[in-house]
Amino acid sequence: MAKKKLDNKIALIKAEFENILVCNDRQMSPFLEILTQAPENIDNQSLGTLIGVFEVTDTSKDSSYIVNYLISVIKKEYFSKSKRAPIESLESALHKANLALSKLAEHGNIGWLGKLNVLVAVIEKNNLHLSQAGTASALLLRSKTITDVSDGLAPEKSELHPLKTFMSVSSGRLEINDKLIIATDSIFDIFSLEEIKKSSLRFSDKKFVQFLRTALGSELEKAAVLVVELNAQKEALKIEPKKQPEELNVFSNNAFSKTKKTANDRAKEFDREIQKEIQYEKTGFVDEKTGHIYIKEGVGTAMQEENNTNYTQKNANKSIDKLLGIATTTKDLSIGLVKNIHFPNFEKIKSKTRKIQPDYQSLIETVRAQTSARAKVATSLSTILLAKIVELTKLIFSAKNRAIAISLFQSIYRKFIFLLCLILPSLAKIKNNLHKMNSKQKLYATLTILSIIIVPLFIIKLQNNLASKKAVELATTNQPAPLALEQDKNIVRIETLNSIYSGKDILKIINLNGAMFAITNAEIIDLEKNKSTSIPSEFTSPVQITTMNDLNLVFLLTASNKIASFSPISSEFKDNQITIPTDATVKAIGSYLTYIYLLDSKNNQIYRYPRAEGGFGEKTSWLKDSFAFADTVDLSINENIFIANQKNIAKLFRGKIQETSAIEETATPIKITKIATGEQSGAIFILDAQNARVIQLDAEKKIVAQYYNPEIASATSLAVNESTKTIFISSQDSVKTISIN
Repeated sequence: MAKKKLDNKIALIKAEFENILVCNDRQMSPFLEILTQAPENIDNQSLGTLIGVFEVTDTSKDSSYIVNYLISVIKKEYFSKSKRAPIESLESALHKANLALSKLAEHGNIGWLGKLNVLVAVIEKNNLHLSQAGTASALLLRSKTITDVSDGLAPEKSELHPLKTFMSVSSGRLEINDKLIIATDSIFDIFSLEEIKKSSLRFSDKKFVQFLRTALGSELEKAAVLVVELNAQKEALKIEPKKQPEELNVFSNNAFSKTKKTANDRAKEFDREIQKEIQYEKTGFVDEKTGHIYIKEGVGTAMQEENNTNYTQKNANKSIDKLLGIATTTKDLSIGLVKNIHFPNFEKIKSKTRKIQPDYQSLIETVRAQTSARAKVATSLSTILLAKIVELTKLIFSAKNRAIAISLFQSIYRKFIFLLCLILPSLAKIKNNLHKMNSKQKLYATLTILSIIIVPLFIIKLQNNLASKKAVELATTNQPAPLALEQDKNIVRIETLNSIYSGKDILKIINLNGAMFAITNAEIIDLEKNKSTSIPSEFTSPVQITTMNDLNLVFLLTASNKIASFSPISSEFKDNQITIPTDATVKAIGSYLTYIYLLDSKNNQIYRYPRAEGGFGEKTSWLKDSFAFADTVDLSINENIFIANQKNIAKLFRGKIQETSAIEETATPIKITKIATGEQSGAIFILDAQNARVIQLDAEKKIVAQYYNPEIASATSLAVNESTKTIFISSQDSVKTISIN
């Protein structure tokens, strides 16, 4: 049987462009331009579309032609060779632009130097390649997040040189429903990134462009904005060729003959009529011209509900009748069973008993004569108990057997009374004995009687006290321990964690484009495929680990500042070139797009390295504000960099501190072990191993949920996969998961 081929085709993206060019002073128009250039011939289709914004802030006459000159050079070189790859064509075009600007500088035209703001990019299929000079920006809106994908591409001002106008090219993957905004820096004079994001989410595509055009035109003297809507490309409809009608000979015998229907045609027509009738019965009549539906009254759902109601009511009545019948039958059977019990012949038993038993009545009278106290007791007991026995007998036995039963019980009762009277002490004898005693004997007798009464009472009381103390101790011992995090907010108690891997020396759990990997001292384990790859000896026991989703690579940094990349596709490790300052202490590492970030806690700086052939290019000092990293425990990056110490998380953007607002307070103080950021929602996840919990925060650092389980206390690493709604935690010997509510 032939295997079915998997459809691995990537959905193509169709880019739609909207230009917003604001220039209230016409004399300034040569200094500002927007570029959107599609291929002019079919040979260049693979190169995609060349786009960008160009601005020169130097308004001298010598700089008036710089923008158009740059655009013409870049366009000409980019589309000059159709067989080159898009990124190679862009790099070649930028190199040509640098050479052209260098020639201008040689002739003394340097007024534009340091005042050129350009962002040029290429969109081909699902890929984006871009380069930056100056302050122009490229903002990518994806889902509910906005990212400045051009951040850091432009060279530092200290490195200004015509040949270094365009230094780096960054590449990334575009997705359907993304929105790309390429703009000059003036847009940030009236909007923040958050306001741009909110406006994009609030308005439709067309209204968003209209909103930007109105706002920029009203508030700014000049601005250039290119909005790119990235939608799914619709597949062309396959149009089947119409069958050519057979040529009709008007002079033939068949020219005016009627078309005969075959048996198959008649069957299909009958089937269509039946389907129409069924549809008519269900919904009424549908007008084929207007599409209006006319529903017949009394047909369909209402009638069905009425029938269902009647049917349910009838069934309920039948059920009640059955239950009443069962109850009545049970009652009659019970009464009949008790009343018709076959008892033995009590008369015979009574006559036999009389022959062998003594005359208890005479004995009782003798006892009564000896002491009136016994008589009173016997009489009282006789009256009370006998009455109770008679009442009980009447309830149990039927009228037929009642007299015999009463007689038998009276006989047994008389024996009991006789024995009771023999046991009771004689008060008359006690009185006579007391008279015969002297005072000393009476005292001893009284003390003895009191001791007989008091000592047992004292013992009973002592036992009760001991029992109550034991009960209190037992209750204290058995009292359940106070619930962990009982007073905390939004606690989700996980009874058992799902274990997905067990091993040794696990250093970290990572998420690479949705695939989860466990890193040990000597191996990288693909948890989904259950496949392990040994780490080369020169890179074993890495001290820092990170991923680069755009290149689908894992990076391992050793204690000797050597860095290696691992590709899960080829299962190969490669040594990467990187220059780390000799006095640096790398405390954390992360990546975003094609950049890698190293946090140097000794020099309180974050270094950013661009991806280059064979490893990474020259570093730049990314941090512009002063910040102390001595107590840093972890770092996580999306469009922002989040730096955590044990108590709080700081948010940095473009090298500056954006906010230092505290995490929402909770009854049990948070102690941060590790952090992770959600790739879709922007949520922040905190591993608090000391309190055995994982805390989920929203973008405003408010607590959404706190997942608690005692096993979390041993966790050392944290990763999140929001697409599967799963939190991954790892300890030294296992990887376990928690489902996100």
